[in-house]
Amino acid sequence: ARGMTLAQILASHQILDAGTAAQLFWHIARGLDHAHQQGILHRDIKPSNVMVCLEGLESAVKILDFGLSRLRDARPASETLGTYLYMSPEQLGILPQPADERSDLYSLGILAVELLNGRHPFAGQALRELIHSHAAVAPVLAPETPPGLARIVTALVQKDPVARYQNAAQLAA
Repeated sequence: ARGMTLAQILASHQILDAGTAAQLFWHIARGLDHAHQQGILHRDIKPSNVMVCLEGLESAVKILDFGLSRLRDARPASETLGTYLYMSPEQLGILPQPADERSDLYSLGILAVELLNGRHPFAGQALRELIHSHAAVAPVLAPETPPGLARIVTALVQKDPVARYQNAAQLAA
């Protein structure tokens, strides 16, 4: 299949219009829901792990690289795994609970902010600042983001997992 990762799209300095971005998020949410229904947590949702494939007149979104995934009920890893720019507060050890489906949704929310703004909300920060930002700083969306989409993305990037969508099916709906 021909396609580009979202990292390649961002590197080309394309800012996605809100409608296209919302459609991508819906497809990613459906893919995450499928993985989560199988008991699999991805744990590394980021632009290079999402590909937009062009197949004839149809397009599809594929979630790539399940190398850091784990089964939901497996004992939590003692080490921090993933890409710090996209990790949830619980993955970073800021919150005491283990990572779960909502952690993947937080990562999707950070990815959403990046796609809608054309840059990562915490880009250029040193690791200590980055961890602080994931703990305490609310990512800011571009003012032209439609209010409905802004509400969805804002819910995804809540620091407390209880305040986020509780599963990808709920998000996709």
